[in-house]
Amino acid sequence: AVVTASSDHCAKTWELEDSGKLTFALSLDGHTSLVETADISPDGLRVVTASRDKSARIWNLEGECEQHLEGHTGWVTCVSFAPVDGRYVLTSGRDDTARIWNAETGDLVSSFCGHSKQITFSCFSPDGTRVVTTSRDRSAIVWETETGKVLQTLDGHSNWVCSASFSPVAPLVATASSDKQVKVWSSDGQVSQTLLHGRAVSSVAFSPDGSRLATSSCEAAGKLWDTETGVVIGELVDPEGVITSMTFSPDGESLLLMVEDQVAVIR
Repeated sequence: AVVTASSDHCAKTWELEDSGKLTFALSLDGHTSLVETADISPDGLRVVTASRDKSARIWNLEGECEQHLEGHTGWVTCVSFAPVDGRYVLTSGRDDTARIWNAETGDLVSSFCGHSKQITFSCFSPDGTRVVTTSRDRSAIVWETETGKVLQTLDGHSNWVCSASFSPVAPLVATASSDKQVKVWSSDGQVSQTLLHGRAVSSVAFSPDGSRLATSSCEAAGKLWDTETGVVIGELVDPEGVITSMTFSPDGESLLLMVEDQVAVIR
């Protein structure tokens, strides 16, 4: 299944057919402002949504809201389930904090406070033991999930850091920035690669096997990179508009593209 977020205050779930066509399944209505992002739980039975109404919601596939996560003092712009068992939900947004919630009870578990400006993105590591946050303060921070301890502060970009991704197979973190660069950081906090775009880079994602990076930018093209060599191995240009984000399917065989207000699947 695929879930999308929209400015019409709702999220929608879709079924992905073998042909690559997306078929509408369910509308999740309840937020009172624009829905920024959404995620599906690892077992595929729940959806979490983040909204400019300063809250996140957890839904079942009947369209019922099971938990209303309130506590942020600004827009909630990013949300995700813990990848292993979905027990926790990570939220972040314009109040400069990230928070972890118990997905079953809706209780706040911990807050991550360390950025000096708005958090632009957050996600769990593939094993759920770490969290990375990116910010308009031009940094990314890697945190220990259990304790909230700062493990790494990644400083080196000259403009907002917009997105990040953990490698699933190596101790690497990739960050995307408005400074037109993607940086790949090693476990010692040093930059191992710098990949260049022509304009601000809005998203970055490792493939499930860690061999490729997908990046999107305001130059209307997405790029695929070989993570070992740092060489571009493919470019994707959608005739319908600017590609705002890209992510791999779980098997790594497809790419899901967000193209302005549309969704495209590339195999």
